Amino acid sequence: MNKYQYKEQLFLHLDGITIIPTILAVKKIGILNFLEKKESFILSDIEDEFEINKGYFSIALRTLLSIGLFRIQEDKSNTTYLINHKKMNLIIDTIDNELLELIDIYIEFKNIIDNTNNLTDENLELLKNIVIILKNKKNLLLESNNKYEQDIYYFIEGVIVGPLLSYLGYYNLSKEDIKNQNFLLYIEEILRICNFINSRGEFTEKGLFFKKRLASYGVTSSYLPLLINIESIILKNTNIVWERDQKGNEIHVNRGMNVWGSGGAHKYYFDYIDKIIIDIFNKDINSQPQGIIDVGCGDGTF
Repeated sequence: MNKYQYKEQLFLHLDGITIIPTILAVKKIGILNFLEKKESFILSDIEDEFEINKGYFSIALRTLLSIGLFRIQEDKSNTTYLINHKKMNLIIDTIDNELLELIDIYIEFKNIIDNTNNLTDENLELLKNIVIILKNKKNLLLESNNKYEQDIYYFIEGVIVGPLLSYLGYYNLSKEDIKNQNFLLYIEEILRICNFINSRGEFTEKGLFFKKRLASYGVTSSYLPLLINIESIILKNTNIVWERDQKGNEIHVNRGMNVWGSGGAHKYYFDYIDKIIIDIFNKDINSQPQGIIDVGCGDGTF
């Protein structure tokens, strides 16, 4: 497998981290089951049936559009969404609710790895089920000749392994740093299923490719606290973006991980930017700007 295919999988992983929670939120509200009986719909059909926030649901709808569940038909008065029932039925049958429950565990990642007994029996059962789910989906979807089914698999793989890779990179963890042995065994099993490590625990060629790009998962994974609340945001008009904890910290995002991921994901561009800046300030003094400012500079590396 070449690097282009690895990159494609990485971007499908990132898509999955947002797409899977969105699908499960809309499914839990009952919207997907409601749409199963229709060939098309307009936004007011959903508003009439469910008490939703139109703006937030529209964002969720755009996410579902991006994976082909719907197709837009425009006219002068309305935007009509045509339903692809084949893809919708595959989504309903394939995406398991446990994937949303898993995000709750991942949000507590640091507390879990620092304590030997910080997983309940329910947590351990869930992790066991996630391993089974990933294995089954790999056999069912990845071995298919259907490209859409393969993409669905990488969405699922992404929401499972993506946050793990992000946390491992953000905290700069080695195997020895993880005190919780049950969680360590879970992480290793997931990495093995994804072909990132072999049976001896050594990184494969594929694993090394992704290991170099852990920060690529940082920005998307940092929003797990927001993604776990999509159902509430759509139904209750809750905007947790503005909420803060008792210390004044944002609760919808792991800001430290977000900044780390942003800087790390863009570091490959910095060398090129440096050359551009040097060329600018090597010009005649009268042709030079007073300075350069980057308003969104990640972790400040730039």
